[in-house]
Amino acid sequence: MPEEAENTAEDGATTQPGNGDNQANSFKPITSQDEFDRIIQQRIARERSKFSDYDDLKSKAEELDKIREGEKTELQKLTEQLQSVSSRAEKAERDLLVTSVAAEKGVPAASLTGRTKEELEASADQLIAWRDQQLQQQAPKLKPPAKNLKSGTTGTETADLDPKAAAAEALRRMRAGG
Repeated sequence: MPEEAENTAEDGATTQPGNGDNQANSFKPITSQDEFDRIIQQRIARERSKFSDYDDLKSKAEELDKIREGEKTELQKLTEQLQSVSSRAEKAERDLLVTSVAAEKGVPAASLTGRTKEELEASADQLIAWRDQQLQQQAPKLKPPAKNLKSGTTGTETADLDPKAAAAEALRRMRAGG
């Protein structure tokens, strides 16, 4: 609160609040317009003197901004180039890893997902399990062989019987004439 404690009049005298005798002696009321204008001009001059080097500082700040912008642009170019090279290297490493896992497991490389070798191998194992399941579902179900199949060479349409029954059948045909 030092600013509140000190009041400066136009003639430069300092007064303390609460000190009634000192205030009454040092304060001079403004009685004319010329005196008021003079006091205002002095106040304006004091304030302008505080910012007299503003234009110089402003131009220096603009120069500094230009320099930093130039450096930033160079730095940004190098950063972007580094990012590009890094991403290409990561892609090449992943492609090599995917290709090796695909060849090892015998699955298409385009079907594998994951970033690490373990993730790629797990993906290949899942793909293999899915393929085996699909093959099992699509395989034709084999029916058990039918009994009493004929080879087609005998020309008979009767079922094969035991040897005694077959001999009896052959005798019947002979007697029937056929």
